[in-house]
Amino acid sequence: MFWYTPAIVIIDELELHLHPQWQEEVISRLERTFKNTKFILTTHTPTIVSSIINENLYLITDNQIIAGKHLDFGTYGAEYASIYTLLYNINSRSDNEIKEKLERYLYLVNENQYTSEEAIMLRKELEKNFKGNEPSLEEAKLIIENKEWEKSLYEEGQ
Repeated sequence: MFWYTPAIVIIDELELHLHPQWQEEVISRLERTFKNTKFILTTHTPTIVSSIINENLYLITDNQIIAGKHLDFGTYGAEYASIYTLLYNINSRSDNEIKEKLERYLYLVNENQYTSEEAIMLRKELEKNFKGNEPSLEEAKLIIENKEWEKSLYEEGQ
């Protein structure tokens, strides 16, 4: 059978024309189906990169090739936004205005200014925009709750 024959297969831009769910599964399916085949694949898609362990990954830049085992972060199972940021040096948010508002809100939270009029207004606008689907806002909420808890402990001790 041909799928047991040793081979090397080169595929450029593996993700092209594949549904995102298939992109997540394509490498494992190829490896299971063609056990004696070595694949050399190229991609720019986080869905593919996150399905590869670092030892099987090489990052090719304009002037160097970096083995994945030398990267400071793991790719296998990583969030796509992290891959965009860490591997491709791209901020995963395309709208600069929203990004700036989110960064400003997070700054205000970290500076204990989360009760300010500006912070409250930004929070409402961001919640409306993201419709409850933004991990940074949830993280900020937990930070605020923790700060309030610490504040109550301090006040009880006074």
